[in-house]
Amino acid sequence: MTISRDDLLRLLREDPTLAEELRDVLFGRELRLIAEIGEQLRQVTQFLATSTREFDRRMEEMRREFQEQIAQLRQEFQEQIAQLRQEFRQALEETRQEFERRMEEMRQEFRQALEAMRQEFQQQMAELRAEIREAAAKAEEARRRAEEVHAECDRRISEAWVQIEITQHKFAEVLERLDARERQWAGLAQRYSRLAGLVLELRYRLHPYGFFGEIVRRPQWVTGEELEDLVERAMEAGLLTREERRELLDTDLIVRGIREGKRTWLAVEVSGVLDYDDLKRAVRRSQLLERITNEPAIPVIAGELCSEDLLREAKFQGVWVLLDGRTYSPEGNSEHEDDDAP
Repeated sequence: MTISRDDLLRLLREDPTLAEELRDVLFGRELRLIAEIGEQLRQVTQFLATSTREFDRRMEEMRREFQEQIAQLRQEFQEQIAQLRQEFRQALEETRQEFERRMEEMRQEFRQALEAMRQEFQQQMAELRAEIREAAAKAEEARRRAEEVHAECDRRISEAWVQIEITQHKFAEVLERLDARERQWAGLAQRYSRLAGLVLELRYRLHPYGFFGEIVRRPQWVTGEELEDLVERAMEAGLLTREERRELLDTDLIVRGIREGKRTWLAVEVSGVLDYDDLKRAVRRSQLLERITNEPAIPVIAGELCSEDLLREAKFQGVWVLLDGRTYSPEGNSEHEDDDAP
């Protein structure tokens, strides 16, 4: 018997149980699978939620532990840096005190040697004056006796001339000894100038901030190895001749710093008594330095003594002057006394 579609729909409406049975027959297996899949999805979702919370909790714990370790390492690093700074300051202070002590000993020895030479010179001059007075007295006595005794005039005059020649000979010896003393004084002055230049150069290397801080910020002296590398690269690039290379390496001191926002170099010539040769060398070597670095370079002369004429010439040529704790700028009439210089 065949049931039409309308009859089937009518039966399903009249008998709900029949509809349930028909659904179980047609879709029972699929519905069970869907229910099982839904349950599994629920379980997976719950597991993922639990896992996510556990993961977040563990990540938070790890983050806190990492931050604590970072803070502890930062504290240890800062303590070590502070200790190193303290040790460096102590070592630097001990070095400075030892240097000042040795300089004071050298100054004392120099004063003693100078005083001994002065006393010896005065004693010799007194002896020479006495000899000259004695010789002059003998000449006067010879002249008087020649006038009194006409018969012995020729003999007396001859004796007088002999005495005069002796006196002249002694006077010539005195002049020679004076010339020798003058040469000794000149040599001593040169030695003092060289010694003072070496001392000043050491002071400038130990304390660049106190001496060159008026010219550039954050001054640092350039080591010989760094300067040699710079010069060798310039030689390879054809920027220097061999004579210019030697000229630049002979610079007393080269300092690097910041001026008007640019890296700037200082070519410094140091001497106890500054002269025009120091000025010429500083200008020439600053030009060479500017050529090989392609950056600004400033000539500087530094010492203890300097003439007013040299100061005016330095200002005219744009050269800075460091003189016994004072800084003279070529850009104006400024004169600054460096109270922090050692």
